[in-house]
Amino acid sequence: MQYAVLAVGAISAVALVATLLFLARQTRASAHQSLLANQIAGIQARTQVYESIDRILYRILDYPELWNFFYEGAAVPNRDDAHAGSMLRERVMTLAELFADGIENGIDVYRTVDPASGFQTPMDVYAESIVTSSPAIRDIVADRPGWWPNLEEWLSGRTFVEKGRTADHAAGPDRL
Repeated sequence: MQYAVLAVGAISAVALVATLLFLARQTRASAHQSLLANQIAGIQARTQVYESIDRILYRILDYPELWNFFYEGAAVPNRDDAHAGSMLRERVMTLAELFADGIENGIDVYRTVDPASGFQTPMDVYAESIVTSSPAIRDIVADRPGWWPNLEEWLSGRTFVEKGRTADHAAGPDRL
């Protein structure tokens, strides 16, 4: 009878070890699947950011005169310009708002997807490039506090040179 109890105990111990090994293997596979799912979700989120920026760039293809306002540092047309100037201003400011939305979303996505990264993300590089070269984007962000908190934080304290004068973003667009 003792041998039977020992045999049952040994079989139970072997079964327990086999179960634990199988559980460890499943846990490792589950962790790997979660990692892959998160990577895929991150790639999809970043792709959506780039697609939103691309849609804005397609509008610039439709209206090439807008390029200078976002990539060449051209000043925003005055509100008091003739009708054609007024329409141009509205286009510029509408695209500036779309750019601000896209950049804000991009900054959010990159911070969420890779919050521990201590390096400058592609969105940081893009944001720095376009915001530095676009008074329109800086103006729209300054005119609407709270709409784009990441951009506001990013812009705070930065100084920009526009048409031979230095402009502190914190001063706001009317005081440049």
